Amino acid sequence: MKTRLQPLQAVERSSKVPKIIIFFTILLFFLDVGFRFVMPDGKAEDLPIHPAEFADLYEPGAYESLKPNLNLEILVDPDGTPFPVETNSFGMRMREVSVEKAPQTARVAVMGDSAAFGWLLPQEQSFAAVLQKILDEEKPAHYEVLNFAAPGYTSFHGLKQYERMVHNFRPEVLVLAFGLYDSFESRVAESELYSLLERHHMTERITGIPRLWHDYSTIGQWVISQRWQKGMEEVIQFYQERKAGQVWKKKVTLEEYTHNLQAIIQHQRSQQGQAILVNLNLHNFYGYDELGKLAEQLDAPLIDIRTLFDQLGGIDERKNAMKLGLEFPGTNEKQNSKGFHFTFRVYVPASVVMTNPIFIVGNHTALGNTTPNQVRMYDDGTHGDERAGDRVWSLKISTERAEPMEFTFTTGGQPGQWPETANGIDNMEKNRLLFHRIDPTPFPDGTHWTSIVYIYGKIPFEHLVISDTNPYPSAMGQTLAAKRAAAALLHMTK
Repeated sequence: MKTRLQPLQAVERSSKVPKIIIFFTILLFFLDVGFRFVMPDGKAEDLPIHPAEFADLYEPGAYESLKPNLNLEILVDPDGTPFPVETNSFGMRMREVSVEKAPQTARVAVMGDSAAFGWLLPQEQSFAAVLQKILDEEKPAHYEVLNFAAPGYTSFHGLKQYERMVHNFRPEVLVLAFGLYDSFESRVAESELYSLLERHHMTERITGIPRLWHDYSTIGQWVISQRWQKGMEEVIQFYQERKAGQVWKKKVTLEEYTHNLQAIIQHQRSQQGQAILVNLNLHNFYGYDELGKLAEQLDAPLIDIRTLFDQLGGIDERKNAMKLGLEFPGTNEKQNSKGFHFTFRVYVPASVVMTNPIFIVGNHTALGNTTPNQVRMYDDGTHGDERAGDRVWSLKISTERAEPMEFTFTTGGQPGQWPETANGIDNMEKNRLLFHRIDPTPFPDGTHWTSIVYIYGKIPFEHLVISDTNPYPSAMGQTLAAKRAAAALLHMTK
């Protein structure tokens, strides 16, 4: 057999190739290391796409994608215990799953925000995990509960997520728990933000080789961030202009909120699926009444956890009137009386140092139209106050119409100003503080209503939430919610 000899020049060239590859590999390594010292500060992670407290959970430069394969410990309270967050390859807070469904399995997809996600709770205590456990006890190995919930999500995020991913899993039942973040105020509405990001191809996470380059190379990070640079600058400029003009927008309008949920449910039903609406929001939110109307319109079950928690809370507040020798809370009708009359009362414990009066603020003209520190209460025996100097502050108001009122109590602070987040982008405290609600729509004309004696700074159902500063359902609260949802789901899928 003849041996085919390579020309001398070809041999020399082939021997140089590995050396060239090694040279450029070493060069790229040192360039990458050196580039870290001159890397520009602006990164997609810095964009205010998601609420700041959840920023570490989300893909940089992507609108509604939790990071896949997360294994984080988040310290919310410096003196507290770290809170673990793990996600699977789809960015879902649960074990690994397949898009393909096992035979004889009924899939339940939970979609929602922080409350449904189980924020500040171990994974096994989250709403979806507890729901799975309850359903397994009823019908072992029949149901598969998927947790698509994500902190900070609005119904706008939910619709995009449903279109992008959820419907591919073909769930038999959707559990929709949106509302809290829809009613938050921000400098930019969600639809406005999405349009800006979409224009610059920043709505979906990067994948494949570009993803590896971004994650493991400083140069890769820089090159990809340059693709986003114009979009980043435009978004930040938009926020700054809104902040300078003191503009606040609802993240999602009532019309959008209804449309988003309706669109999800209608597509789900077109696939022969069903849906349950859940109010897991323990704050009052402005879509509360719309949720009830939508459930009635679509003939969909509504599990109202807030109403349940109200029934199980306020025990100390109900006892206060008797303990303090004040008028018992409730309603009464007076002859020849017209309109609706409300007396609000709040007790300020001795541990609270008083340097300013107590104010009431709510979503009614008589309560300041959500403008804080303007409608004053009294502890001087006037304006509906029963006894001067007893640390029970009161205010009596009258209205012509019976409308639901959401309210809270404040003291100190600048008139008309809610505390902002550090970046001045979100007005979250405004929504987080409105924990009290009265719905007088069933009252007959001429009704006089006297409140329980609220306790200043205390959530009436505090035993069902994590804490005053993080009022998401506790493990007990999640279990109560999951039991209600499981009962509706089992009835629906008989």
